[in-house]
Amino acid sequence: MEEKAMYCRSTIRPDNPNRVRMTEDALEITGRDGEVERVPFTEGLRPTDPEATEGAVRLCRFLDGMGRSSRVMYGQQNPLMNRAGSYLEVHSDICAVTGAHPGVFGLDVLALTGVEFSAKRWNADYTAQAPGWPGGEPIDIEALGIKHADVIAAANLTRIAQELGCIVTLSAHMPNFVFTKPNVLFREGIEPEYARYDFKEYTPNRCEGGTVQEILQGGKARKVMLAYLDLVAEYA
Repeated sequence: MEEKAMYCRSTIRPDNPNRVRMTEDALEITGRDGEVERVPFTEGLRPTDPEATEGAVRLCRFLDGMGRSSRVMYGQQNPLMNRAGSYLEVHSDICAVTGAHPGVFGLDVLALTGVEFSAKRWNADYTAQAPGWPGGEPIDIEALGIKHADVIAAANLTRIAQELGCIVTLSAHMPNFVFTKPNVLFREGIEPEYARYDFKEYTPNRCEGGTVQEILQGGKARKVMLAYLDLVAEYA
Protein backbone atom coordinates (compact mmCIF):
# COMPACT_ATOMS: atom_id res chain seq x y z
CA MET A 1 0.00 0.00 0.00
CA GLU A 2 1.38 3.36 -0.99
CA GLU A 3 1.98 5.72 1.92
CA LYS A 4 0.47 9.17 1.65
CA ALA A 5 1.33 12.33 3.57
CA MET A 6 -1.41 13.17 6.03
CA TYR A 7 -2.01 16.60 7.47
CA CYS A 8 -4.74 18.73 8.98
CA ARG A 9 -6.18 21.78 7.27
CA SER A 10 -8.01 24.55 9.08
CA THR A 11 -11.21 25.13 7.10
CA ILE A 12 -12.40 28.21 8.98
CA ARG A 13 -9.98 30.99 9.84
CA PRO A 14 -10.19 31.42 13.63
CA ASP A 15 -11.25 34.70 15.12
CA ASN A 16 -8.77 35.78 17.77
CA PRO A 17 -9.70 39.24 19.07
CA ASN A 18 -7.62 39.03 22.26
CA ARG A 19 -5.16 41.91 22.40
CA VAL A 20 -2.47 42.81 24.92
CA ARG A 21 -1.03 46.31 25.22
CA MET A 22 1.58 47.83 27.54
CA THR A 23 1.26 51.39 28.73
CA GLU A 24 3.77 53.24 30.89
CA ASP A 25 2.28 51.92 34.10
CA ALA A 26 -0.02 49.01 33.31
CA LEU A 27 -0.84 45.99 31.16
CA GLU A 28 -4.14 46.24 29.27
CA ILE A 29 -5.76 43.04 28.00
CA THR A 30 -8.78 43.20 25.70
CA GLY A 31 -10.84 40.02 25.84
CA ARG A 32 -13.20 38.40 23.36
CA ASP A 33 -16.13 40.29 24.88
CA GLY A 34 -14.40 43.64 24.33
CA GLU A 35 -13.86 44.23 28.03
CA VAL A 36 -10.45 45.63 28.98
CA GLU A 37 -8.63 44.28 32.04
CA ARG A 38 -6.10 46.80 33.32
CA VAL A 39 -3.32 45.50 35.60
CA PRO A 40 -0.99 48.19 37.06
CA PHE A 41 2.67 47.17 37.23
CA THR A 42 4.28 46.64 40.61
CA GLU A 43 5.85 49.96 41.54
CA GLY A 44 9.65 50.01 41.28
CA LEU A 45 9.83 46.53 39.76
CA ARG A 46 13.13 45.88 37.95
CA PRO A 47 15.37 42.89 37.20
CA THR A 48 18.09 42.30 39.79
CA ASP A 49 20.76 42.99 37.13
CA PRO A 50 21.51 46.74 37.35
CA GLU A 51 22.73 46.68 33.73
CA ALA A 52 19.57 45.04 32.35
CA THR A 53 18.57 46.37 28.95
CA GLU A 54 15.36 48.30 28.44
CA GLY A 55 13.94 45.25 26.66
CA ALA A 56 14.65 43.08 29.71
CA VAL A 57 12.99 45.65 31.98
CA ARG A 58 9.89 45.73 29.77
CA LEU A 59 9.71 41.93 29.71
CA CYS A 60 9.99 41.82 33.50
CA ARG A 61 7.11 44.28 33.84
CA PHE A 62 5.05 42.43 31.24
CA LEU A 63 5.41 39.11 33.09
CA ASP A 64 4.56 40.84 36.36
CA GLY A 65 1.35 42.23 34.91
CA MET A 66 0.37 39.01 33.15
CA GLY A 67 1.06 36.96 36.26
CA ARG A 68 -1.33 39.09 38.32
CA SER A 69 -4.04 39.22 35.66
CA SER A 70 -6.91 36.76 35.23
CA ARG A 71 -5.33 35.43 31.98
CA VAL A 72 -2.65 32.92 31.12
CA MET A 73 -0.08 32.81 28.32
CA TYR A 74 -0.01 29.72 26.14
CA GLY A 75 3.31 28.35 24.95
CA GLN A 76 4.93 25.24 23.53
CA GLN A 77 8.37 23.75 22.96
CA ASN A 78 9.41 24.09 19.31
CA PRO A 79 6.05 25.56 18.19
CA LEU A 80 7.45 26.71 14.84
CA MET A 81 9.50 23.56 14.16
CA ASN A 82 7.17 20.61 14.72
CA ARG A 83 3.75 20.53 13.13
CA ALA A 84 1.01 18.18 12.02
CA GLY A 85 0.18 20.25 8.96
CA SER A 86 1.97 20.78 5.68
CA TYR A 87 5.06 23.00 5.70
CA LEU A 88 3.50 24.99 2.86
CA GLU A 89 0.20 25.52 4.68
CA VAL A 90 1.45 27.10 7.89
CA HIS A 91 4.58 26.97 10.08
CA SER A 92 2.64 26.70 13.32
CA ASP A 93 -0.21 24.39 14.31
CA ILE A 94 -1.07 26.84 17.09
CA CYS A 95 -1.52 29.64 14.56
CA ALA A 96 -3.60 27.39 12.30
CA VAL A 97 -5.98 26.51 15.14
CA THR A 98 -6.17 29.80 17.06
CA GLY A 99 -5.28 32.46 14.51
CA ALA A 100 -2.32 33.67 16.56
CA HIS A 101 1.18 32.50 17.31
CA PRO A 102 1.97 31.24 20.84
CA GLY A 103 2.88 33.69 23.57
CA VAL A 104 5.89 31.57 24.56
CA PHE A 105 8.37 30.02 22.12
CA GLY A 106 10.47 27.29 23.76
CA LEU A 107 13.80 26.22 22.33
CA ASP A 108 16.47 23.80 23.51
CA VAL A 109 20.22 24.02 22.87
CA LEU A 110 19.81 20.77 20.91
CA ALA A 111 18.31 23.01 18.23
CA LEU A 112 21.64 24.86 18.06
CA THR A 113 23.48 21.63 17.33
CA GLY A 114 21.32 20.49 14.41
CA VAL A 115 19.35 17.88 16.38
CA GLU A 116 16.01 19.67 16.89
CA PHE A 117 16.54 22.17 14.08
CA SER A 118 19.22 22.75 11.45
CA ALA A 119 20.46 25.00 8.68
CA LYS A 120 19.39 22.34 6.18
CA ARG A 121 15.81 22.48 7.47
CA TRP A 122 15.92 26.27 7.41
CA ASN A 123 17.02 26.32 3.79
CA ALA A 124 14.50 23.66 2.77
CA ASP A 125 11.36 24.84 4.55
CA TYR A 126 11.75 28.30 6.10
CA THR A 127 13.08 30.59 3.37
CA ALA A 128 9.80 30.67 1.42
CA GLN A 129 6.85 32.75 2.60
CA ALA A 130 3.92 30.95 4.21
CA PRO A 131 0.75 32.10 6.01
CA GLY A 132 1.94 34.17 8.97
CA TRP A 133 5.56 33.60 7.97
CA PRO A 134 7.79 36.22 6.30
CA GLY A 135 10.41 33.83 4.91
CA GLY A 136 14.17 34.33 5.19
CA GLU A 137 17.46 34.28 3.34
CA PRO A 138 19.19 30.93 2.71
CA ILE A 139 22.27 30.12 4.81
CA ASP A 140 25.56 29.37 3.06
CA ILE A 141 26.39 26.12 4.86
CA GLU A 142 29.50 25.39 2.81
CA ALA A 143 31.14 28.73 3.57
CA LEU A 144 30.23 28.82 7.28
CA GLY A 145 30.53 25.15 8.15
CA ILE A 146 27.59 23.12 9.39
CA LYS A 147 28.17 23.87 13.11
CA HIS A 148 28.11 27.64 12.66
CA ALA A 149 25.27 27.44 10.12
CA ASP A 150 23.07 25.47 12.54
CA VAL A 151 23.47 28.18 15.20
CA ILE A 152 22.54 30.88 12.68
CA ALA A 153 19.45 28.89 11.67
CA ALA A 154 18.28 28.70 15.30
CA ALA A 155 18.97 32.41 15.75
CA ASN A 156 17.03 33.26 12.58
CA LEU A 157 14.06 31.23 13.78
CA THR A 158 14.20 32.88 17.20
CA ARG A 159 14.38 36.37 15.70
CA ILE A 160 11.23 35.75 13.66
CA ALA A 161 9.50 34.29 16.75
CA GLN A 162 10.29 37.53 18.59
CA GLU A 163 8.92 39.58 15.69
CA LEU A 164 5.73 37.49 15.86
CA GLY A 165 5.38 38.53 19.51
CA CYS A 166 6.66 35.38 21.24
CA ILE A 167 8.58 35.37 24.52
CA VAL A 168 11.59 33.10 23.98
CA THR A 169 12.84 30.55 26.51
CA LEU A 170 16.03 28.51 26.15
CA SER A 171 16.56 25.18 27.90
CA ALA A 172 19.70 23.06 27.75
CA HIS A 173 20.03 19.30 27.50
CA MET A 174 23.79 19.32 27.97
CA PRO A 175 25.94 16.35 27.00
CA ASN A 176 28.36 14.72 29.42
CA PHE A 177 31.40 16.77 28.42
CA VAL A 178 33.83 14.02 29.38
CA PHE A 179 32.57 11.94 26.45
CA THR A 180 32.06 14.73 23.88
CA LYS A 181 33.71 13.73 20.61
CA PRO A 182 35.81 16.03 18.39
CA ASN A 183 34.45 17.21 15.07
CA VAL A 184 36.69 15.50 12.51
CA LEU A 185 35.64 18.02 9.83
CA PHE A 186 36.65 21.08 11.89
CA ARG A 187 38.44 23.76 9.81
CA GLU A 188 41.03 25.58 11.93
CA GLY A 189 40.94 29.36 11.47
CA ILE A 190 37.69 29.27 9.49
CA GLU A 191 35.09 27.93 11.90
CA PRO A 192 34.48 29.14 15.48
CA GLU A 193 36.05 27.29 18.40
CA TYR A 194 32.83 25.56 19.43
CA ALA A 195 32.77 23.84 16.02
CA ARG A 196 35.83 21.88 17.17
CA TYR A 197 33.45 19.54 19.05
CA ASP A 198 30.36 17.52 18.18
CA PHE A 199 27.70 18.44 20.73
CA LYS A 200 24.91 16.49 19.02
CA GLU A 201 25.24 13.49 21.30
CA TYR A 202 22.56 13.38 24.01
CA THR A 203 23.85 11.53 27.08
CA PRO A 204 21.19 11.75 29.83
CA ASN A 205 22.09 8.34 31.28
CA ARG A 206 25.88 8.69 31.25
CA CYS A 207 26.74 9.93 34.72
CA GLU A 208 30.18 8.40 35.04
CA GLY A 209 33.52 10.04 34.33
CA GLY A 210 33.73 12.49 37.23
CA THR A 211 32.15 15.18 35.07
CA VAL A 212 31.83 17.87 37.73
CA GLN A 213 35.51 17.62 38.66
CA GLU A 214 36.61 17.48 35.00
CA ILE A 215 34.82 20.71 33.98
CA LEU A 216 36.46 22.70 36.78
CA GLN A 217 39.76 24.54 36.38
CA GLY A 218 42.45 22.06 35.36
CA GLY A 219 39.98 19.35 34.37
CA LYS A 220 40.28 17.55 31.03
CA ALA A 221 36.73 18.57 29.98
CA ARG A 222 37.16 22.25 30.91
CA LYS A 223 37.84 23.42 27.34
CA VAL A 224 34.95 21.37 26.02
CA MET A 225 32.48 22.96 28.43
CA LEU A 226 33.74 26.48 27.63
CA ALA A 227 33.34 25.75 23.93
CA TYR A 228 29.75 24.69 24.64
CA LEU A 229 29.13 27.98 26.44
CA ASP A 230 30.59 29.77 23.41
CA LEU A 231 27.97 27.97 21.33
CA VAL A 232 25.17 29.36 23.50
CA ALA A 233 26.76 32.82 23.52
CA GLU A 234 26.98 32.79 19.71
CA TYR A 235 23.24 32.07 19.52
CA ALA A 236 22.46 34.82 22.03
